[in-house]
Amino acid sequence: IDAITIFRQVIRQQNQQQLQHQQLSPFGDVLTSNDDTTGCATTGSTGLGSRVSLTVVAGRDYYMQVDGYSAATGNYLLQYTFTPTPTNILVTKTDGTTSEGVADTGLFNVRLSSAPSANVTVSIPADPSGQCTFSPTTLTFTTANWNVAQNVTATAVNDSLIEGAHTCATGTITATGGGYTGRTAPAQTFTVADNDVGALTVVNTDAAATEGGGTGAFTIVLAAQPTGNVTVTIAPDPAVPAQCTFAPTPLTFTNANWNIAQTVTTTASDDAVVEATHSCTTGVISAAGPGYTGITGTAPTFTITDNDTGALTVVTTTATATEGGANGAFTIVLTAQPASNVTVTIAPDPATPDQCTFAPTPLTFTNANWNTAQTVTTTAVNDTLVEGSHSCTTGVIASSGSGYSATGTAPTFTITDNDIASITLVKNANVASVTIAGAAVNYTITITNTGNVIASGLTVSDTLVPVVCPTSGTNTIASLAPLDFEVCTASYTANQTDFDTNGGGDGDIDNSASVLGTAGGVSVSASDSAAVLCTPNSALTLTKSADTAGPVQVGDIVTYTFRATNTGNVTLNNVSIAEVAFTGANPPLGTPALETFVDNLPLNTALQQSSDSVANDGVFSILKPNDQAVFSLQYTVTQEDVDL
Repeated sequence: IDAITIFRQVIRQQNQQQLQHQQLSPFGDVLTSNDDTTGCATTGSTGLGSRVSLTVVAGRDYYMQVDGYSAATGNYLLQYTFTPTPTNILVTKTDGTTSEGVADTGLFNVRLSSAPSANVTVSIPADPSGQCTFSPTTLTFTTANWNVAQNVTATAVNDSLIEGAHTCATGTITATGGGYTGRTAPAQTFTVADNDVGALTVVNTDAAATEGGGTGAFTIVLAAQPTGNVTVTIAPDPAVPAQCTFAPTPLTFTNANWNIAQTVTTTASDDAVVEATHSCTTGVISAAGPGYTGITGTAPTFTITDNDTGALTVVTTTATATEGGANGAFTIVLTAQPASNVTVTIAPDPATPDQCTFAPTPLTFTNANWNTAQTVTTTAVNDTLVEGSHSCTTGVIASSGSGYSATGTAPTFTITDNDIASITLVKNANVASVTIAGAAVNYTITITNTGNVIASGLTVSDTLVPVVCPTSGTNTIASLAPLDFEVCTASYTANQTDFDTNGGGDGDIDNSASVLGTAGGVSVSASDSAAVLCTPNSALTLTKSADTAGPVQVGDIVTYTFRATNTGNVTLNNVSIAEVAFTGANPPLGTPALETFVDNLPLNTALQQSSDSVANDGVFSILKPNDQAVFSLQYTVTQEDVDL
């Protein structure tokens, strides 16, 4: 046999003669063929022959075409071996997932492995868990459609249970009839996407807690029924260290108590840290269990009342400071640990804001350095005020942050002043003494700032005469820098009173100069005097003259003139002119005839008083220097005078 070809029958009614004259292709499709295949044992020529194999189906006709080798004809040997195909239910899953509540179904198909001898019924059992339904539930295969796959749809049951991703499955697939009775196929399993969402409902029932006192509370309940136990875990407060603890944890919810709220107690940690009113919260509230794995609840927050208080300790380490020199110092430290940074500010003293400065300010205390004292330096303000030893103090020392609102005791510092207010006045006269009224005395008044601050608003005065200062043309000096000076002047003319009064007393012209002003905020003054001696000289001359030198006769009248002159520099009082000795026959001479007064000191005319007595008695009440008192007597010559 040269070749063999097998055809599947497609034309069942053909005239045999027509078949002999037609090609074989109309009989159907070529199923298999082979040409000159060796290995086939024949009675003819060794190695000649062909072999094919194919799967056949019961109840169907097949046609074979055989060719002779090189157009040889004759008998041929046909041998065949028939191996029956097992009867199995063939199942193919094409979509292994389905979803609750949406048009998303799973799918598998079923066919038979070989043609049955009669109709075969395949049963699709229901899901024992009730999670899915399958349609159709029975399939019928005939001898004609046994190898045509039939689809079965898996539809998820849209329940209200929280299951998460779960599964459903058919029971074991079975067949009856047509030689398939007792044949089975494995159950088909599908993944079901759950459309029910689980949630945790957290309700804060008591949002306040107190350190060492009352507790807070919150409740947890499931939002939907689970298919099994759900465990809810409350993580600890994420703060380090934890501000609160929560108990109990974990909580267990079952299919029966899922909708009963369970209470968790919040206890504030009773620490020693100053925090003021603060807060705590749980860590993650998480669930695990059917349909709840990965679900979290909103962490509740609790307000905590702190039972810890803090104070400031202020210690003065150096209680003195010097303007322009050494500084004072004090330290500040907290008495209790804060939870976070505390700021301490040092305000200036509102009563003496310019006396001292304090640095640094503010100070920052942390949770780590709260018990390490920090130093504040006190610097005395180097002003130009003369204050002497004085003091300064801080304003309010206040703290803020992390529950601190305490204040510290303000320290006081004694300040040594470096400012000196001092001024001097020196008065000098250009002469040491004067001898006559009308003599000029010129004074110089030197004002010197002997302090180290500016002296200002200086007024210079003299008890006797006006003072003129060169910078202003008046008796004022606007300012004098330290160690600076100014020379002012004054002039005085000695008068008769200076001689009459001082000459009879201490013998000088008494007057003093003074200066008054401010320096460094305080009053400054100085004074000095310059004594000018008035040298007293009391002197009086008397001349007597007659109006004739003679000779005279009895009965002649001779007029005698007595002239008293003040030749000194002081006023003479009660000058009396009288005849004290007479050698004539008839003493006294007689009564005064005339008194006159001659003022020879016109400069003092304003000071003159009458030198004449009312009576011509030869007494003159006042006789000033250079003035003259004149007294005349008339005498009648007697015989006795001539005789003598």
